[in-house]
Order: sequence, then C-alpha cells, then structure tokens
Amino acid sequence: MPYQNFAGWLGTSSVFMTVTALLWRNNPINWEQSQLNIPLAVYLSNFGFATVMSLTSGFFVPVLLGLLLGVTPAVLLWLKGSSIPVQVPTEQPEISVAIIAVK
Repeated sequence: MPYQNFAGWLGTSSVFMTVTALLWRNNPINWEQSQLNIPLAVYLSNFGFATVMSLTSGFFVPVLLGLLLGVTPAVLLWLKGSSIPVQVPTEQPEISVAIIAVK
C-alpha cells in the first residue's frame, strides 16, 4: 500500500474525528467489550487484507506503521472496554387508564 494512501486516510480520519468530536461534545460513551467484538474483527480483517497486499508488493514499512499506529491502539481500546454490562437507568412509563361507565 503506497505511503500516499496512508497520508490520505490520516487526513480523512482527522477531519472525520474532528467533526465528530465537535458534534459529540463531552458526552461519555460507555461500551461493553462484547459490543466492540464485530467492529474490531472487521477492522483487523481489513488490516490483514491490506497487510497481505502490502507484503506481496514489498512494502514492509507501511505494515509496521499500521501495526504500531493502527492495530495496537485498536486492541488497547478494545481491552479498555468494560467487560461488565452497563446498567442504563430507565424510567417506568406512566400508564393512564380511563374508566368509562357503560349503561
């Protein structure tokens, strides 16, 4: 994978994350680790596919950069996800019942 591709993805992801951070503000996100399994698997399989293409083309440095700057943070953040289910407080809906006299 050419270096220009990594630079392009870096720029695209920087813009995306900046816009997302501005829209999201300071709302914390509490994810369970089980909710992150599929996204991590898709990410790692995509990286594995790109790794195979890069290695067969003789690009070793981008693979190392991808491992260091892509896979390592993703796995560390996945491990940081809570393995304990988060209880979301919910309010009980108020149910109204109308009583009608039938003659």
